[in-house]
Amino acid sequence: MITAKLTALLSHSLVLALAFASVACGKSESPAAPVEAADAGADAETPGPQAVVRTVETRSPFGNLDVPDNLVLDGDFEFTGRNGQMPWLTFGGGGQGTLNFATGGLCRSGVRCAALAAGSEMIGWMASPKTGGMSVSLWAKPPSGSCTDLRAFITDIEGEADGDSLFAESTKADPKGWCHYVGDTANFAGTQPVVYVATASNRVQGPILVDDVVARALPATLKRTLAQRPVGLDPVSRERVRFIGAWVRTHRIYGLPARESFEGPPSKLVDAPRHTVR
Repeated sequence: MITAKLTALLSHSLVLALAFASVACGKSESPAAPVEAADAGADAETPGPQAVVRTVETRSPFGNLDVPDNLVLDGDFEFTGRNGQMPWLTFGGGGQGTLNFATGGLCRSGVRCAALAAGSEMIGWMASPKTGGMSVSLWAKPPSGSCTDLRAFITDIEGEADGDSLFAESTKADPKGWCHYVGDTANFAGTQPVVYVATASNRVQGPILVDDVVARALPATLKRTLAQRPVGLDPVSRERVRFIGAWVRTHRIYGLPARESFEGPPSKLVDAPRHTVR
C-alpha cells in the first residue's frame, strides 16, 4: 500500500518537473546587447564652451592706485558729488549742472565714473609742476563707438583759455568700447589749470562715460612723445572755457567765510581774501 502511494507521488512529481522544464525550454530570452565603449581617441567630439555666468573683478573704491603722483584732483570720480564745489563740475548752456555717474563694472577703474550727457561739458581741477611739462591721458566710452564724439583739452580757466588738446589714439573704440585720449602739454604754473571735456555736439549719442584721468609731470625739459603736435582750443571751446571761468570766479567760494555776523566788522587778521588760491 505504501509502495503504491510512493510510486504515485513520484510519478506526479516527475510530471510536474517535465512540465516546468518544457515551459523553461520554450521561453525565448535574448542576451543583453553589449554597451559600446565611448571613443576617447583623437576623433572624439570635445564638449562645447560653457556660457559665462558672471565675471568677478577686483576694484578699489579709491580708483587707480597705480599712479600715486596723479596731478588731477579726483581722476576716478570717487570723491566727487553731483553738484556744489566739487573736484569736477559739469556745465550746460546757462551754468553749472548736475553731474551724473555710472558705477561698478561699467567703469574702467574704481567703482564710479562720470556719465557726460550729449551737449554737456565738464572741468576737473588739477595741479601743475613749476617747471617742465605734463603728460595727460583719459578714457571715455561713447555709445556710438566713435572716439570723435568727445573733445578734451588742458586749459587755464583764469587767463585767455590757452591750452593743448588731447588726441584719441584711434578713431574707433577698442573691443570693450573705450577710447584712449593722450597728450603732452607745457606746465601751467601760477594759473588755474583744468581738464576740460565736452561732447563734440548736441547730436552725439550719450551719455559718454569718462574715467581714469591721469596727469603726470614730465622732466624739466619738455619732451613730446606724440606724433601729432598739440593743438590749441578751437574758437567755440575757447569761448566756453572763458564762460566757465567767469562763472566759477563769480560763484565759487575762496578763502575763509566772513565772521561779521559773529564778531562784528570783518577783521583783516581772520578773514582771508576771496581770491583764487595759487
